[in-house]
Amino acid sequence: MVSKTRFRVVRLDKVDRDLLDELDMLHRAFFEGSSVPPEQFMGFVTGRLDDERMLLILGMEGETPLGYALAFDVVDHPFMPEWQRSGYVTQLYVLPEHRGQGVGKLLVDSMLSWMTARGITTVQLNVLIGEGGAAGYWRKYGFEPCRTRMERTL
Repeated sequence: MVSKTRFRVVRLDKVDRDLLDELDMLHRAFFEGSSVPPEQFMGFVTGRLDDERMLLILGMEGETPLGYALAFDVVDHPFMPEWQRSGYVTQLYVLPEHRGQGVGKLLVDSMLSWMTARGITTVQLNVLIGEGGAAGYWRKYGFEPCRTRMERTL
């Protein structure tokens, strides 16, 4: 059994070059092969570190980040009215060699606690169909399918 004190969560809400470098490494591993330039993500999050509606956390063992999570308190969204005043989990990633040890659970629990403290009652996220168990992972936390996004490659 993993000790509950083995892992901790660190919130990135100010510039910390070392932790941002670690976040960049984790994000690159998460989106390996993606067409989105990693610099775009880093520019996005570093420009919003002081935004109280963004939660960017690292799951740590000692001083080593093993994963991260990014979530938002969405006050309103002009094109998606169902997102008015809801939580939105944008990303959750744990290094493959550390999965199943409690890091992801700690990150999810931390995000949900943050949202609850902010008075958020609905949380949304996107899961790719056929993503090797991601939908099942989120179901463990009470998430259920509510919409279907469709796409077509031209």
